[in-house]
Amino acid sequence: MKINEYIKKYWLIALLMFLTIIRIIIIVNIPINAITPAAADDRLMALNGKSLIDGNWLGNYNQFTLAKGVMFPLFLKVSFLIGIPYMTSVTILYIIGCIVFAYMLRNIIKNKYFLSIIYILLLFNPAQFSSTIFTRVYRNVLTGPQVLLITGSFMLLYFKIEKKSKWFWTIISGFSFGFFYNTREDSMWLLPFLLFVIFITIIKVLIIYINKDRNIKKGLSSIICILISIFVIIIINNLISIKNYKEYGIYTTTDLSGTSFANAIKAIYSIKNEDELDYVTVTNKKLQKLFEISPTLKSIEPELIDSINLYRGADRNPTDNEIEDGWFYWALRYAMETAGYYETASKSEYIYQKIADEINEAIIEGKLETQNIMPSSLMSPWKDKYKNQIIKKILETAKYVISFKGLKIEPNESIGDNADGIVIFETVTNEKAIDPSNPFKDYEIKYYSYYTNRLNIIEKFYEKIAIGFTIIGIISYIVIIILTIDNIRKKEYIYLNTFLLTSGILGSLIVLFAGIAYTDISAFAAISPLTLSGAYPLIIALWTINLSVILETILNNKKKEIEKWKKKIMN
Repeated sequence: MKINEYIKKYWLIALLMFLTIIRIIIIVNIPINAITPAAADDRLMALNGKSLIDGNWLGNYNQFTLAKGVMFPLFLKVSFLIGIPYMTSVTILYIIGCIVFAYMLRNIIKNKYFLSIIYILLLFNPAQFSSTIFTRVYRNVLTGPQVLLITGSFMLLYFKIEKKSKWFWTIISGFSFGFFYNTREDSMWLLPFLLFVIFITIIKVLIIYINKDRNIKKGLSSIICILISIFVIIIINNLISIKNYKEYGIYTTTDLSGTSFANAIKAIYSIKNEDELDYVTVTNKKLQKLFEISPTLKSIEPELIDSINLYRGADRNPTDNEIEDGWFYWALRYAMETAGYYETASKSEYIYQKIADEINEAIIEGKLETQNIMPSSLMSPWKDKYKNQIIKKILETAKYVISFKGLKIEPNESIGDNADGIVIFETVTNEKAIDPSNPFKDYEIKYYSYYTNRLNIIEKFYEKIAIGFTIIGIISYIVIIILTIDNIRKKEYIYLNTFLLTSGILGSLIVLFAGIAYTDISAFAAISPLTLSGAYPLIIALWTINLSVILETILNNKKKEIEKWKKKIMN
């Protein structure tokens, strides 16, 4: 084959490979932002990562040990062991997510140029290298690659259900969701997508093997294949729970749900306030009532009051002498540890359950007026006034994401702890941080700014095209709905898969936006790139998939018309 033929055949693949390599190179020489005082966030991730690297699981038991999922610290350990710096590992994982997602789209979009554009737009998603998400050593940086892996692999299970590769994709999809579920406690927003895809895949199996081919054996085999993805998730959860039980005596992935701590929080939240305050479920008046009916809670009163005074400084209303819900459960845990109840998991669980039992007993005896609570202990109780706020806040959340604002990257000076905190961050990540005690820090910031400024050009580009693409994306989705309905009437299903995929993604985004909006109006300021990191790649997907399918249809129709004209001319 001649050189010109090689170039003609492989130039697009070469371009995509080149851009992928560039994507890795452009994040080199970016410093991490080591936030050492963030005891429940960044510092916890770094310390847990170090414990795993040292072979000590999650270290000695304390109030933070099982507060958050283990997958991000495990990711730090794997990156450390294979010798790849943290930011490069994150970038490679994100690239894998983009590749899997683009490979899945080949089943819907046949035009290689449209597929390439979607891949490139996902690849350079600015949220994935913003200061708020990327430079922090925190678990939310994994959400972007995780959502691409989950949506891509589950849809590939749907598309490949008739092929042998279905067994591979059911394992990958199960692992991807198990990875995601044990990274963040609020991962349930993607569950509707998972269940939706499993449902339509089972329907597809029933139509193909049971209704058409009458091959019950193949049909059952395919359904078992689908269910394996769920079994993989269950296995991952149980392996983590077994390890936690072995190390700490508590069978759970985290202690924020399905534990005595969760029972205590739910019991406390279930008591109605005399006064209704924004963001506050546990008022000072209510707390005094709880001290009266719960001797166990009363036993930690001094520690809890001190803890509340400490945490309420982070409130939106720090001068109101109250504590927001987003900080209360951390204040309770801190108080319990200060009182000496976090020596072992069994001891803390015993005390939390006593608190829950005492409050619930008082409720049964009619001593306290109750209110409805949410299924999750992490969610504040519903208030009637939220009816007038929630829709507006959901739209505000959606607008925030689609604007692509607030995604700049800067060489931030780390926050030290006058100890070895920054060194721990640098060790577990194999990255450099800007130490505030370094006399040359200003020169470091100037040096690193050269590299971050290049990335901000990309951020500006996405910010400029965001609104236009969103409008086009909405119009394209409406067109796809109309085409799908028209096709179904004609018993044709050309656009059905496009409609199912984008509707599934849209549904999950709505669930995410609703969850963030509810948290923002009820507990703490939640609308930020960090909490919405998983939304950005899905928004890009929604921008481009429907539009690409429509443009591909137009091009195909034009080709058919040209072919018709050619035949007429030839005749």
